[in-house]
Amino acid sequence: MIAIPATVLLVLVGRLVYIQTKLSPRLLAYAEQQQTAQRVLPARRGAILDRCSRILAASHEVPGIYADPGLIEDPSLVAAKLGAVLGMEPPALESKVAAAGERRFVWIKREADSIETAEVRCLNLKGIGVRMEPKRSYPMGTALCHVLGFAGRDNQGLEGLELLYDRWLAGEDGRQVCLMDARRRVVWQKPDARSTPHDGCNLVLTIDAAIQEVVERALAETVAEFEAESAVAIVTAPKTGDVLAMASWPVYDPNHPAAAEPDARRNRAVTDPVEPGSAFKPIPAVALLNEGLTYPEEMIFCHHGLLQLGRRLLRDAHNFGDLTMSQVVSRSSNIGMALLGQRMSPATLRDYLARFGLDERTGIDLPGENAGLLPALRQWSSYTPASISFGQELAVTPIQLITAFGAIVNQGRMMKPRIVRSILSPEGICLEQHEPEMVRQVVGSDAAEVMSSRILVETVTAGSGKRAALSKYQVLGKTGTAQVPWPDRRGYEPDAYLASFMAAAPASDPAVCVLVQVRKPNRQIGYYGSVVSAPAAGRILEWTLPYLRVPPDLPGEQRLTSVP
Repeated sequence: MIAIPATVLLVLVGRLVYIQTKLSPRLLAYAEQQQTAQRVLPARRGAILDRCSRILAASHEVPGIYADPGLIEDPSLVAAKLGAVLGMEPPALESKVAAAGERRFVWIKREADSIETAEVRCLNLKGIGVRMEPKRSYPMGTALCHVLGFAGRDNQGLEGLELLYDRWLAGEDGRQVCLMDARRRVVWQKPDARSTPHDGCNLVLTIDAAIQEVVERALAETVAEFEAESAVAIVTAPKTGDVLAMASWPVYDPNHPAAAEPDARRNRAVTDPVEPGSAFKPIPAVALLNEGLTYPEEMIFCHHGLLQLGRRLLRDAHNFGDLTMSQVVSRSSNIGMALLGQRMSPATLRDYLARFGLDERTGIDLPGENAGLLPALRQWSSYTPASISFGQELAVTPIQLITAFGAIVNQGRMMKPRIVRSILSPEGICLEQHEPEMVRQVVGSDAAEVMSSRILVETVTAGSGKRAALSKYQVLGKTGTAQVPWPDRRGYEPDAYLASFMAAAPASDPAVCVLVQVRKPNRQIGYYGSVVSAPAAGRILEWTLPYLRVPPDLPGEQRLTSVP
């Protein structure tokens, strides 16, 4: 009889030994899982600031309602009580909890307001809690949306600078191991089981929020007035390459990006190459001056607006006869530019275009930049030099075009466009400084000076850019009215135009460049660059120059009326 109890006792002892040795790690891990939880300590995403430290993007904490399905004993009852407080249908809430499966965490409502949060806490429902989470906000609303982009709910950058600089902005989350009670409430935080979160760095941009607002308003007014399909405007400082403003239309609200169509989120200033048309003429013209193949006073016969060039018939908008080379540019004669462009060999012309950066990305620190389309020399036909001279048979992005234009008004020195000035630690220490960077000397300073301070001034004082003239600052610039090519076949859309104006001021020492491009304005209202885009560029310059404290270069209210 003693053998049976002894055997049972031995079996029990063996089982206890097995539990204490073999099963112990597994049981301890299970107990640890039941009694503890690892909580994420979210890092604060870094802010994005303008050049004057105005906040363009920042993060703050908002409450959210969550559920731990493993602790909910009666999902129907919990759903009914929560639905009454949150204004949600109980069946939908119950389904959300049921769909969680084995997960111990599911969001019920993110970004709850303070009243909802207080009422949920008062309900004291088992398995229901409130958690604070970071939310990204953009105080300027739709302004600068295409540059900033936006960040997702999980603190990751998805578009624009938020995406490109995500590793700097995101920071590094921390972790805290907590002891939980049966209702999954924190009763103790283990002090030796914590990693501190490291907040993200801050970006300081070259953008000026005040100038950006003026540009956005001018662009929106122009689009509305001329019933355009889309538009782009860029403001730069040619001596440094700083981008002071960059706007595209249509816009979207980065605070609510899901409501926007993908097309509205595209930053057309860097992603969309277009045939520039006559706005492009200063580039081959300054190359001709640099090569000594023409001079401003040279007379060019423009064939009274019609020229048969091989099998092509070239037309001018006006019946021009003899024009000086300067007038060919300022009055925008396609025939005159075609005749001049043929004086350069194709290899020389293409080399100049490459020197202006028109066969490569500018390297601006924005995602999605397009390199444009400059055909390889082997793809050129006998007509290509003439066509390119007045802005056809190539495509350039707005940022490429204003960068090239900036080189002309900056004594031939091309600067790399810059939109991020510096990266600061959360404590304000500069970790990375982006200095102005000269790309190359594109043309000699003499040729650039003649083009900018003489020929392009004449465009505004006596040519096609008169609507951009200002009373206290001498503006220089170039208009452009380009046909819009079909996207899927050769030829051009009927009655579809790209109206452009490039400008800089003051002519004595250009401090600001502006590019305005308006796509497909209503032809019945107006479609020339001189009518659609020049006034908008003039309004931008009129406000920006005094704001930047640029001294006027015209006495009193006098305007230049002629160029010697």
